[in-house]
Amino acid sequence: MTPTSSHTFYLCFRKKTRVFGLSVRCTERLPSLDSGEVAIKVTAELPDALFRKPLLEAKITVPADKVSPAKIDASVADNITDVVRQNLGIDLQIKLEQMPSAERADAAEQE
Repeated sequence: MTPTSSHTFYLCFRKKTRVFGLSVRCTERLPSLDSGEVAIKVTAELPDALFRKPLLEAKITVPADKVSPAKIDASVADNITDVVRQNLGIDLQIKLEQMPSAERADAAEQE
């Protein structure tokens, strides 16, 4: 036998007077009804398997040869100096220089 969970509630229906159709409300306790309302006792019995969610799992691998080095161009340096000037009132100068290839290899190994 499959394990199930059940819950009893009431659906209360009222015929709309101005617009064709029905309005409905839901309550867990025996409702007190207004005139023109009808209650239907509902028992929902659902298999517990319906509520089991699959375990989602992922593994993300980025190969080292696909990692691009950080690049700071003149526009990034200008933005940094502008932000520092506006927020701290300090004139900052950033000098961009190409790192020699031997130093670049050492820096990559340290990361």
